[in-house]
Amino acid sequence: KPECIKMRLICIIVVILLSGLAHASEQTSTSVKLGKDISILFTVGKFIKTENKIIDCGGGYICLVNDKPLWGTDGKLPKSVLKEMLVNIKGRKVELDTTGMFNPMVSGIGKTKYQVVNYYDDVWKVRGKFSDGAATYYAEWFVVNGRATRIMIGDSELLHDAFDSIFKKR
Repeated sequence: KPECIKMRLICIIVVILLSGLAHASEQTSTSVKLGKDISILFTVGKFIKTENKIIDCGGGYICLVNDKPLWGTDGKLPKSVLKEMLVNIKGRKVELDTTGMFNPMVSGIGKTKYQVVNYYDDVWKVRGKFSDGAATYYAEWFVVNGRATRIMIGDSELLHDAFDSIFKKR
């Protein structure tokens, strides 16, 4: 019976490898050139419900994915996830935090926009507007000496409310 066990192990390994290939093929990468020495590479994958912890907040609406707020949906289950975002500034690639970023439609013309601005010296701001046609959201990162920190993420309603409450005349 060692031959049966050996065959079962081989079958299990093949299934695991094929499963990994299937998930890898469900990803697409898109590069957007923004200038002579500036580009952004996006990797988007299919959202797989069973690989994520979903927190329902009632009425069939999702509040959290993996204990974090989600952007890019109107409270429904996401279809895609922004798995990776790399900004390439003058040959230096820097990974940006994409936590909670769903349905980004990075290939959508006009719905999604990006900007990389030299703030001063080796300090850059990377900005993005992400949308699949609904649930538009914005994100901004500081890139300093090759390291990035996401400093803002939110939808237009959230940002309007925040600024309105800060700057509203009393």
